[in-house]
Amino acid sequence: MKSLLFSAALTVVTTLGAQAAEITLRPDLAPRLEKLKTFYSDNRPAFATEVWNPSDDPSDGVVLVSGPIEKGDAAMLRRVLLKNPDADDEQLNVPRPFHVILNSPGGNLLEAIEMGQFLAGWRYGNGGESLGGVFVLNGQRCMSACAMIFSLAVADRDENTLERFVEVGAELGFHMPFLPPDQAAQSAEIGAAMDLTYSVMSEFLKLVSSGRVPIALAQNALYYRESDEFFTLRGGLLTRFMGFEPVASDARIHVVSSDALTAEDATEICRILEFSTEGGFPSSDMYEWWNIDEPVECILAQTIENADRRTRSNSRTVLLTAGLLADHLGCHKGTLTRHYYHWDWGNRFLEEEEYEEYSAYPRAVAEYNGTEFHYPYKMDWTRTLLSNVNMRDAPGLNGARITRLSEGATVQVTDCRITADSQGVWFKVTASGQTGWVSARYVSRRAPTRHGWYEMIRPAE
Repeated sequence: MKSLLFSAALTVVTTLGAQAAEITLRPDLAPRLEKLKTFYSDNRPAFATEVWNPSDDPSDGVVLVSGPIEKGDAAMLRRVLLKNPDADDEQLNVPRPFHVILNSPGGNLLEAIEMGQFLAGWRYGNGGESLGGVFVLNGQRCMSACAMIFSLAVADRDENTLERFVEVGAELGFHMPFLPPDQAAQSAEIGAAMDLTYSVMSEFLKLVSSGRVPIALAQNALYYRESDEFFTLRGGLLTRFMGFEPVASDARIHVVSSDALTAEDATEICRILEFSTEGGFPSSDMYEWWNIDEPVECILAQTIENADRRTRSNSRTVLLTAGLLADHLGCHKGTLTRHYYHWDWGNRFLEEEEYEEYSAYPRAVAEYNGTEFHYPYKMDWTRTLLSNVNMRDAPGLNGARITRLSEGATVQVTDCRITADSQGVWFKVTASGQTGWVSARYVSRRAPTRHGWYEMIRPAE
């Protein structure tokens, strides 16, 4: 399988336009980066403001790469960042660490490889990394060759570090190398395409071997073989499963209270973090371990410093953000999860692409049981209340109280919101002829699906 890796990578040399990318210093974008924090990694800032030289302004090290990637752009990137681009002794012309924002539809893949390798070289250094991170921002796209730059901008030694950030609402798109249609009959171009594929395979095998991207990324990219088809990551849970770090600047980065959350909630939240960090769900050969091994115990906290740190080897402290809680409760990226896929044991994440194969078994089970068939699976949002709770006219503690609902009452959940208050996630519910908002943590969870544990889901929307 690894020998095939990233023949899936991105495009062959495409012809997106004769104009090269614009590569410029953009200190005006620094305030936007400074607002970004992780919500799966203990609320860490994504922008490094502590520079090597105290007299430097970190804003002066923000670089924007925008537009199609064309031949000569690697040299242009060197000219922007280096004092003397032609010297063997490379010296930066910008503060350390610097940050790179990518916004490109793709382009020349060989040029992208060179740019990614150049950036990765600045992840080393005795005094700390000179490259603080690469970003794709909300409302922008980094596709094809651009995604190659993004993926390669990491050192082999990087582990448990944050360097490749996707803001919620951005698009990071992968697909396999393809030959432009007007060149498909030309043997010379076909040979060049094969050489290019081998180059891409080599680079991504290095990333896989060092654990910086999972094989699942290649498996998904292999499926997309047209210039306008992509395996797209948008800054959610799947982005993290593919080895990149989702970030945001809105309510989802808010640290929330763990009140009313059960030990089962903590365990499931811990599993989200554990397996997304490792690049995927347990594989099929770990099936028995998954069912019998004691799960890691999570201590949900609002501040790591004040958390009750335990010495047991199977415990960890998790800083609970609204975005992390929302994934657990079914409000992925602030949208109610109505249809979903299971995480598959093979870690291919290809359920929706291979619909017929994956739907055959659940369809047969539904027919046998005489039940309605839905694929992707349909989420049942008929729930019960776990406690007496206030129904409000708006999501959040500032919403005016409409009524008081009783423990055990049946509600129909119709919408959700992520909020910057102690509750973090709110459900819009209908109960007893009234509609309003309640804290989602007081609404019952999905029923266990296998062996008593709550199977992790992948939202289909």
